[in-house]
Amino acid sequence: MARFEELQMMLVESATRHLDLYSMQVFTEQFTLDRESKIFLTLQDMESPYLITAMVSYTFDAFQTGHSLYWDENEDDEDELEPAVDTTVDLEFKINIPVLTNYSIMESLYEKVLSRLEDTDVEMVCKEFTTINGSFKEYELTYYYDIDYVGGLDAEMFDDIFKELKDTMEFIYKETDDYIDMSWYER
Repeated sequence: MARFEELQMMLVESATRHLDLYSMQVFTEQFTLDRESKIFLTLQDMESPYLITAMVSYTFDAFQTGHSLYWDENEDDEDELEPAVDTTVDLEFKINIPVLTNYSIMESLYEKVLSRLEDTDVEMVCKEFTTINGSFKEYELTYYYDIDYVGGLDAEMFDDIFKELKDTMEFIYKETDDYIDMSWYER
């Protein structure tokens, strides 16, 4: 059974082969001891302010955290894991689409991304903000992968996942490049 830190480092190693990491956070919930990791990524060679970003996060609940700390990695029988311990982890991917001006066909962009990520369930979230100067919308795409880590972690699988993330981010950036509202990033 992989430990929280092992999974985190494998994700970071795979992610940095394809993207630039600009921030990483780890949270431990005080009462339940659930642990959450957030890894923030952008396209390689992109300078701040980052026009397109992605966040990859996962959580170990208290049972997973405790079990991963005390499980004897030399045990031959992996079937002896307690049934109460869930050995899957949900990797959540959020791609923040750049703030756009005069780009009214977000549904079309969403459909194109859906066709690229056809094996996943992609959701688009729209957040509308109102300021004294008017309102604007931010969009993000969210999708998940369920990873069962009881038999070890597969570096090649993570490389494929992050290559797919990079390709999707590059596609979105190319599709929206002419509509990005640069004034929003200069605030």
